[in-house]
Amino acid sequence: MKKENILLYGGSFDPIHLGHEEVIKSVHKELNLNRIILVPNYQSPLKDKAFLSPIDRLLCIDQVLKRYPYLELSTYEIKKEAISYSYETVKFFIESYVNSNIIFLIGADNWENRSKWKNFDFILRKSHVLIVGRPGVNIEQLNKYPYEPKSFGEPGGITYFEGPMIDMSSTQVKEIIIQDMNLSNVLHPDIIPIVKNR
Repeated sequence: MKKENILLYGGSFDPIHLGHEEVIKSVHKELNLNRIILVPNYQSPLKDKAFLSPIDRLLCIDQVLKRYPYLELSTYEIKKEAISYSYETVKFFIESYVNSNIIFLIGADNWENRSKWKNFDFILRKSHVLIVGRPGVNIEQLNKYPYEPKSFGEPGGITYFEGPMIDMSSTQVKEIIIQDMNLSNVLHPDIIPIVKNR
C-alpha cells in the first residue's frame, strides 16, 4: 500500500503572505498533495528576531487555514520557545507519522545556502526534499530533479518544482507594513488588521 505524502512547509511566516498562499495552492494542485502542514518556527537560527510575536503570527496563519481544508498547523517549533533546527522537526514528524512519507519543502534560495543548515544531510536522507523555485535563482542545476509521480515522496529523493515564482518575501512585506503602505497586494484582507494592530 502506497504511503500518504505529508508536506512540511516551515518558516517564520512573519507574516504569512499571498506568496506563501500561492505556493500552498500550487503544490496542492500540481503535485497532488492533500495534506500540507505549516510549521512556523519560534526563532530561526539564520534570522534576526521575528517582527511579529508568535501569537500574532499564529493568528495570521489561522486566517489562512480557514480557506484551505487540506492545510494544517503544527505548533511543534513554536512551543519549544527556542531556536528551531529543521532536521529536528523532520525527525519529529517521521517518528509521529510512521506510515507516511515526509516531504520537506525548501525554497530554491535556501537550497543554495543549505551548507549553513545544521545536519541538512539528515533531511536529505530521511525525507523527500521538494525544492520550490524562487525568482532570481538559477534553476539550471535544479532541472535534474524532475517530478516523478511514482517515486515522489520517497525518502532520499529530491524534486524540483518551479511553482508560481512570485517575487514576494516576508522582508518586503515587513517594509510595506513599517512604511504604512497599501497591504492589499501582499496580504489577505483578514490578516491586515492583525499586523496593523501588532
